[in-house]
Amino acid sequence: MTNRVSSEEMYAIKYLDSGGDPEKFSNRHKKIHVAIKNEAKRRFMVDIRHKINKSKKAKKKVYKIIKKSPSTTINPNDLYDALGKLSYSNLKNLKKSILQPSKE
Repeated sequence: MTNRVSSEEMYAIKYLDSGGDPEKFSNRHKKIHVAIKNEAKRRFMVDIRHKINKSKKAKKKVYKIIKKSPSTTINPNDLYDALGKLSYSNLKNLKKSILQPSKE
């Protein structure tokens, strides 16, 4: 069974796919604004999970933030739950620090 997507969530997906900036969206439309922030957070979490699978350094950094041992393997749902507790700005900064190219 699938979950139905609300009209606000659909607008958020279209807005972000079109290159919209979640920080510049008006607060006048609260439901849409919250949906856009949630969709942006979800996309950050997906990018972070992808980077964790590719890089040991990123894995250690993220696991330290969510207070888990890097030697353990976390189920993707548990990882998303742990990352979901972080704020939008924390996820944005984490993604920025993990995805920046290494200076070698």
